[in-house]
Amino acid sequence: MAEIDEMQSRHISYWRKLNKKLRGKPYPVITIQRRTLSTASEILDTICDIPFDKLSMSLYFYCQDVGMAQFTHAYESQIELAGANPDKFVFGLHEFYTRMASKIRKEDLYDLFFEFYYRCMKMRFKSSNEKIDDKVMIAYQNLLIQQLEYMRPSKFDLNVFVAGRKTTGEVMTRPDQFPTFDAAMYEFNDAIEQGQRFKDAEEYLYSLYRKHGYDINNETDQLVIVMQDKAHTTTCCTLLPFINEYTYDILPQTVFSNNTKLIMDILHQVDVSALKNALKKRKRTLPMAGVSINFSENPSVNYIILKEILYDNAVYMLYRLNTSDGDLSGLYETKDQFFSSILSSSESHQYLSDRIEALVLYCYASQVLRDYPLSEIGKYISVCGTELLSASCYSQGERLRNVYDRVPTTLNKENLEVGEASIQGYIRKLPAGHKASEEARELAESLGYDLEANETYVRPFIKQVFRLKEKDRG
Repeated sequence: MAEIDEMQSRHISYWRKLNKKLRGKPYPVITIQRRTLSTASEILDTICDIPFDKLSMSLYFYCQDVGMAQFTHAYESQIELAGANPDKFVFGLHEFYTRMASKIRKEDLYDLFFEFYYRCMKMRFKSSNEKIDDKVMIAYQNLLIQQLEYMRPSKFDLNVFVAGRKTTGEVMTRPDQFPTFDAAMYEFNDAIEQGQRFKDAEEYLYSLYRKHGYDINNETDQLVIVMQDKAHTTTCCTLLPFINEYTYDILPQTVFSNNTKLIMDILHQVDVSALKNALKKRKRTLPMAGVSINFSENPSVNYIILKEILYDNAVYMLYRLNTSDGDLSGLYETKDQFFSSILSSSESHQYLSDRIEALVLYCYASQVLRDYPLSEIGKYISVCGTELLSASCYSQGERLRNVYDRVPTTLNKENLEVGEASIQGYIRKLPAGHKASEEARELAESLGYDLEANETYVRPFIKQVFRLKEKDRG
């Protein structure tokens, strides 16, 4: 208890010192630096009971496994600084983030940073290295998420968050689902610092939340939104390397309510291990723009969107599962059989993640394999006691669709320009008497495709297309 009181006292001291420093600054500047202070405080709380030698050892093995020394050394040094000199860490973190963001922007390292973040997240999901303390991975993740606050195209537009990168190079953004949620707590802390007295401090705090549009009446309501925000942000950040203007609709459109009862009501008899092995030799590619599988007669699970993307010489399947409680998004690596779900980040929720995995992978298999017909999904999977009997699949098209930019209803020569577009690889039937080249067969096999004698694999390529001029894009 004494240690907790000491930490709280130290955090209050940090808050007061930062407030003096920020007096008179614009609101966005104040908000970003307060968020950075909150991140620093959360990191200190996370690692406070880890001896420094164990902290350093965990960081060494974690960063060694992640790779990408260009980034790992920089962020590793910050966590070590937090363990060795908390005050210096707290009040130097804003400058560190600013410096790293400038380096990423000037050297065009966005793609590398997105990959780095994904590797760090994947390590947390998959790591079995007993020498790495899980708390160190959590602290490292928190450190990286806050870096993204400094990487928006417009740094002080607090209503959006970094979402990915277009094939034309521009950094993409998505709406922040809870852009003013932390404002209530900051205003509450300001009131305390100014000596304001409250008849009921908790009710005053909840009234501030309601003022900002959040229906919070007790501590449980507050915690629910905190957890939803973390889950939503973590999901979107994990998908960063794979989101462009053609895959943007994979990101959650609505926040998942963390209703684990819905997931517990998913029952399946799918041999997931066998299914994953089968997916190593897929017979088909998904349509260029993906597919939508609808469950029209199930009140809890509405539809799922599936897309494929070639990344780092491997095929990744991206998914967004729309339910009555919001969207669940993630990916599946066909090469190493890694399935990503926000539920995977918690050991206690692993069995829930397994249920989502079975549903998503069966839907994927129904489109790229022959032995898992969609019409038979009801034999294996039910939701809330209802078999998924009425599943129907709709191709979203054989041409890539820009689902990020707002396109005007009429196009003319004045608002179009010639540009380049990346086209996904695909399996193509060959004319009678023709066969695929050995090179095409080897490439298909390396990506997990099992070609028939009369099929070939068309490698990804760049083609010239007409697209909106930059000034006419949304």
